[in-house]
Amino acid sequence: MMSDDPTGAQRTYAATEDEVLRIEHLSINFGGLKAVDDLSFCIKSGEIFGLIGPNGAGKTTVFNCITQFYKPNEGAVLFRGLSGEMENLVGQKVHGIIRKGLVRTFQNMELINELSVIDNVLIGAHIDFKVGGFSQALRLPRAVKEERAMRERAMLDQGKTDKMTEGYGHSIQLELVDALLDHLGLEKVCIAGISYGSEIGLEYAIDHPRRVERLMLFNATAATGPWLNDIGKAWNLAADDWEQYYYTAIPVIYSPQFYRDHNDWMERRKNTLSTVFGNKDFINAMIRLTNSSSNYDVRLRLREVSCPTLIVSCPQDYLTPMEEQKYLADRIPDSHYAMIENSGHASMYEQPLLFTALILGFTNSVKSGFTIV
Repeated sequence: MMSDDPTGAQRTYAATEDEVLRIEHLSINFGGLKAVDDLSFCIKSGEIFGLIGPNGAGKTTVFNCITQFYKPNEGAVLFRGLSGEMENLVGQKVHGIIRKGLVRTFQNMELINELSVIDNVLIGAHIDFKVGGFSQALRLPRAVKEERAMRERAMLDQGKTDKMTEGYGHSIQLELVDALLDHLGLEKVCIAGISYGSEIGLEYAIDHPRRVERLMLFNATAATGPWLNDIGKAWNLAADDWEQYYYTAIPVIYSPQFYRDHNDWMERRKNTLSTVFGNKDFINAMIRLTNSSSNYDVRLRLREVSCPTLIVSCPQDYLTPMEEQKYLADRIPDSHYAMIENSGHASMYEQPLLFTALILGFTNSVKSGFTIV
């Protein structure tokens, strides 16, 4: 190491281009106990790497050394961060390592039950806030302004975020996805979407082909045709009465069999949604969301989708019927078509295991194509 940098934190290292993490001769002692002894391994881009061992073997200690919660006695932790260069993390501050793009999760994920989902997420985004803890504790104007911007960036016009007052189109959603990927330092991602989310995912893959590695479209359509457009109008017309809105918008998204077999759950869901649908701010946001798809049409651009694409239908989907997905599968070059039987539009509720398996399987498959010989 250089004499003016004993930890090697500022030194860059030569490594093959596909290496993202390399551990060299890592050791750490706790008093007379050697928890990790001369450990070395390398992880390349795209690899799924497991660290296996019995309780007390030192697995968690290794993770703590990598992220510098613990400072090793010997060895190097070489990481290719957002800068693109390999550098030694030993001796660096934990929050600085997070900014380089390396974070860890814990075995027990504790959420604060009294907070909303977005508030729990914002706690985890503390590293991105510019104002200090003092300003946040006293709710000074700059802290309030920054938190409001975070909420708007996290969930446009939805949940407990500040509401928009004017209509919008899909373009602002596409800009938000692009800004989020830039913020996270992700050059290429896999995108999965269902219903409205599939429209945004499909448009993003067309406009930004280099940023989408694989695309998964559930209950998708290439355009808002007269059928779907009139259904949206019916939702909007029922918006003044929460019960009318519920019966217009909710039962139709499930298959009849699921609705019959889970009628008790549907009744409980109705009681829960009565408060939500009775909230005028929420209903106005839903009207804006519905209207944002009124001019959606990418039928002439489907052949511009260049990534492997999974297209999934449900035979009892009455909002976006199967022929809509078959239309996509026939025109997207590298498409793969699948069907979730015994399901309506809300396939993530009706068949959650299969829904999840399709996403994880298509995302994590090492190969995008196979040759049969």
